[in-house]
Amino acid sequence: MSTIAIARNEATQLDRDFFNHHNRHFSYRDPSETIPSRQRTEAAIEADNFFWFAFNNGRYDLIDQVLNALVGAYLIDPEDPLTAGHIGSTHLWRLSEQSRLDDIPPTITDSVIIARKYLRRSVDLFPNAIFLGQLGGLTILEGQTDFNDARTKDGFKVLTQSILDWPEFNLLTPGFLFSRIFPPGNQIYKQSLEMQWQNYELCVGEKINRDDPDFTPFLTRETLEGRKRVCWNSDKAPHNLEGFFMNMGDMLVKAGDWNTAQKIYANARVIPGYSTWKYRSELEERIINAPLNVSRFNAAPDGSTGAYKPVLSAESYSCAVCHQK
Repeated sequence: MSTIAIARNEATQLDRDFFNHHNRHFSYRDPSETIPSRQRTEAAIEADNFFWFAFNNGRYDLIDQVLNALVGAYLIDPEDPLTAGHIGSTHLWRLSEQSRLDDIPPTITDSVIIARKYLRRSVDLFPNAIFLGQLGGLTILEGQTDFNDARTKDGFKVLTQSILDWPEFNLLTPGFLFSRIFPPGNQIYKQSLEMQWQNYELCVGEKINRDDPDFTPFLTRETLEGRKRVCWNSDKAPHNLEGFFMNMGDMLVKAGDWNTAQKIYANARVIPGYSTWKYRSELEERIINAPLNVSRFNAAPDGSTGAYKPVLSAESYSCAVCHQK
């Protein structure tokens, strides 16, 4: 049985207003992804290592074991914000790649509630822009699942704050979340696509030619330090850039601009390490079939309106595309 991620295709005008003004005043608060120094239990350290082993190796089959380790560590020390955050992230992984399952149970939506609980605990213990972005997205999911406009509105506020806190990281989030939910004519979809362009430009430090968005000239700007370190590939996200360009390309195709999408997709080819990327064949297929995928990405998942193909965020490798070694 296939379950919902978000049930409705409309949002309130207030929700749209959040996105329309989000980029006017980046706050540039400390976006550290590290938790402040504190004594951590051996169980917490081992659970974190297990989480990253499973996540970086695409071992979706280990999720229950990862959660057992993380929750066990949390029960020993419920004041550890990193453990709480990773419990939430693991439930988010379960939701994101649910199409790996042969039979998706309705109870998978319980992971929305559980993830939100632990992510809220994490950011209450120590504000963290990465976990805050995940919390915002999951709060929107819960609100939409329950048809709870107040909860949805709260989710948009949290997501917007995460973007203000660390735009280089969280400008991607709305596009990744909403590309599978809204039709391309929806204002939220349009604004989320615009955020992908803003993310590209913010990371490279200048306006780009959107008719010829070649990434090659910017390869020398790679950094592993500061705010912009999340713009590049890293140990935790060894194919972050390839995944970014695949997601952005899919959004452009769904919006009908397959010609520009082919150029965005092709940017992944210039990234060092592209030849070792497990999902390069999926990207090459997208380049070839970009014109056909306009209708496929917009078709109903049940095939009632034509041949259907999921955009990246609805694929079984939606997390692995960036994080799998």
